[in-house]
Amino acid sequence: MAAEVLRVVDSPDDVRAAAIDRIVSQQSPLGPAPKRPISLMQFLSGRTIGGIADESGELAAMGLSRKFVPGGGALVRKTGKRLDDAREAAAEAGYFDHLYGDPERAVAESTPDDLLRLLKQEAGGEPAYSARNDGGRQFEWLDYERRRTAQTAYRRLVEEVDNAASTLGIEHRLDDAVLVRAAELVDDETDPVSALERALDEDYRNYADALAERGEEMPDVQDIPFFDEDAGAGPAAGRAVGEARGNGEPGGPGRADPPGEQLSRAGGDEGESGLRQAGDTPEPATAEAGELAALALTEARRPSEQTAAGEQQLIDGVKPVSTREKLEAKGNKPLRGGDAAPPEGGLFDLESRKQMSIWDAMPAAKDADGSILHATHETMIADADRTEFFGDLIAACKD
Repeated sequence: MAAEVLRVVDSPDDVRAAAIDRIVSQQSPLGPAPKRPISLMQFLSGRTIGGIADESGELAAMGLSRKFVPGGGALVRKTGKRLDDAREAAAEAGYFDHLYGDPERAVAESTPDDLLRLLKQEAGGEPAYSARNDGGRQFEWLDYERRRTAQTAYRRLVEEVDNAASTLGIEHRLDDAVLVRAAELVDDETDPVSALERALDEDYRNYADALAERGEEMPDVQDIPFFDEDAGAGPAAGRAVGEARGNGEPGGPGRADPPGEQLSRAGGDEGESGLRQAGDTPEPATAEAGELAALALTEARRPSEQTAAGEQQLIDGVKPVSTREKLEAKGNKPLRGGDAAPPEGGLFDLESRKQMSIWDAMPAAKDADGSILHATHETMIADADRTEFFGDLIAACKD
């Protein structure tokens, strides 16, 4: 049961909601709600007055015969006070001071119509309060309502900025200061995504300035040889840009370790495929260290295969092609006949490469006397010439 409770508490949605609540409560505090002022209807329906008896039907004509007042009860009751008595009680409580200046004059000069007009006003959605009786609570409550509306709008803005982190592909929780700054940057021309990008950039620069003031430099992973990228390296190893942290430092790419410690661990987990094993590293500036460094560079740069373009180094997992495999691949190529492109005389130009040269490439079958038994390209040309000669001769005889 305890483990299940911990899982619920630590869920991403709960962490996100807690962070937003924390930011909103700090940046847009609401404070305790003041004691609410008592409206005229609440005053008349409360225990002190006990409602109004609608003897003449004026309240029914206004649609208030079944009016229920929260915190008070029914406004119209059979056992309630008469309309004039209710008018006098309201005047004494200061509900007519805006008309007559003080309760004494209001009691003497006010009429039931004054009470009916205020009841109609409150039924229309504009409560009638007694500034004298409430002692300024009306203004305190209006200010509280204004702050609550502003807090609701600010919460919606922070939620939009927090959602923008997912749009940018940021999976870790951002520092509260980054979200607050992004919310400040949102305006009519800057959407939450653009505001968050600017806030992250400012956060990174502020962190770099803080390091510079302490005489430290931002670690550059590009300058670290054999750097293990799986160790969580980013612009500064140990934490992503703007990631939340509990030490209160400015946002930005924090440091999990000093730069020297990161360098000392580089290559420490190489294993069998690395250039060195743990415990085998020689002392620097020694002959042994120089020999190992030269051997490592030679091993890293050694080509793996001789090709037409020169010696090429193979990528991991690819083995060299043997001479036998090269010859077999060359023998499996399809036969090609003729020129790659037709000559000037066309495809059958006799002055070009012979398109029938494949016939001459075949071994000739000969008889015992050495005569060729089948036609070759040359014999075919000779036969054609003789045929053309005899054709011309026969044609001449006919003439």
